[in-house]
Amino acid sequence: ASPSAGLLRADFDPSALAAHYQAAGASAISVVTEADFFQGRLEWLTAVRDVVDLPVLRKDFVIDERQLREAAALGADAVLLIQRILPAGRLAELVEAAAELELETLVEIFADEDPAATVASGAEIIGVNARDLATFVTRLDVVEAMAENLPADRVRVAESGIKNHDDITRLSDAGYDAFLIGEHLVRADDPERALRNLRGEDVE
Repeated sequence: ASPSAGLLRADFDPSALAAHYQAAGASAISVVTEADFFQGRLEWLTAVRDVVDLPVLRKDFVIDERQLREAAALGADAVLLIQRILPAGRLAELVEAAAELELETLVEIFADEDPAATVASGAEIIGVNARDLATFVTRLDVVEAMAENLPADRVRVAESGIKNHDDITRLSDAGYDAFLIGEHLVRADDPERALRNLRGEDVE
C-alpha cells in the first residue's frame, strides 16, 4: 500500500512477486517493511531472501542503528536511508554504520532537494524520488534535471512514476544507472511481463 494510492494489490505475495521479478531480469529486490503507512512486514525480508539470489533492500523509515542490525539479521543486503528525515551528520553516521554491517545504502532525496548532504555522506548509491510530497504528483522532468547535480562516480537511481520503456530510456539518457519501480509492477496483472516490457523486451 501507499499513503497516496491506498492498497495496491489485494493478493499480495512478496515471495511470488520477487520470483517473478528475478525471472524477468531485475537487478535487486526492494522489500517494504514499514507497517503504518505502507502495510509492510519485517518477515518479508526473510521470505524474499529465501527465494531469490539477488540483493535485497529493506525499504523503511530507518533512523537508528538497531534497524540496520535488524535488516542484516533478516538477510537484507542493503537499506534505504532518506535524506529528508535525517540531519546531515546523522545520515553520514548511518551510512558508515551500515558499511560496518556490510550493508549497502541507497540514500534517497526528493527531486526538489539539495543533494549536498547525501553526496557528503559518502553514499555510493543515490536515489531521486519523482514524487512531490505535497501533491503526490510525480514529475520525471524534475528527476531528469537533477541528474546533472549528482556526481558521475555514484550510482544514480530514478524512483517513482516510471511506467514504460520510454520512461526508462528517457531517464537513462539523462544519466541514471538504475530504476526503483514499485507501484507499476505491484499493480500489474502479470508482473513478470510488465517488467520485461519495462526492460524493452518484446513479449508475445
